[in-house]
Amino acid sequence: MTSMVLPNELISEHVALVALTVDHAEEMFALIDGDRERLVRTQVAFRKIRTLDDEVADLDKKEKTRAEGTVYAFGIALLEEHDSRRLVGGCGVFNISREHRTCELGYWIAGEFEGRGLVTEAIAALERACFEAGFHRIEIRCSSHNERSLGIPQRLAYQLDGRRRDAWVVDGARHDDLIFSKLGTDPR
Repeated sequence: MTSMVLPNELISEHVALVALTVDHAEEMFALIDGDRERLVRTQVAFRKIRTLDDEVADLDKKEKTRAEGTVYAFGIALLEEHDSRRLVGGCGVFNISREHRTCELGYWIAGEFEGRGLVTEAIAALERACFEAGFHRIEIRCSSHNERSLGIPQRLAYQLDGRRRDAWVVDGARHDDLIFSKLGTDPR
């Protein structure tokens, strides 16, 4: 069996996935805080990050869970000219079961970068790394109301496994939780 350990950096054509550390706190907090109203509707965890100190604590925890191999949190950095790596969002691997070789992927991006294919590219790179590391099943779960988020598993040929009805409340309204999966044995 392989290690199911992910690298600290993944490079794709337009994005780099970089392991998040407390050194990213100011940049990540500015990104979240600048798009807070939109992000908190679908990213419940951001409701707890109200100050830079909250972000530092969150990233410190993410560093520890990476070291333990229980969560892998990445910043999505836009590869630009002059070797700049501006953070534009985040993604990660969580709900890891080493026994069953399964995990779940999550992602978000600042609104000004939506619609450019950056999250699709980032998740495709993360998915490849997960399968190369030995995972067999990857899940992506999305609220039924979040059309942009739903596009990611659809574009990447994930199978819709099921629907948990009225599982999430977003802006006071109930929405279904859609569960997608891809197996290491699925055609690519």
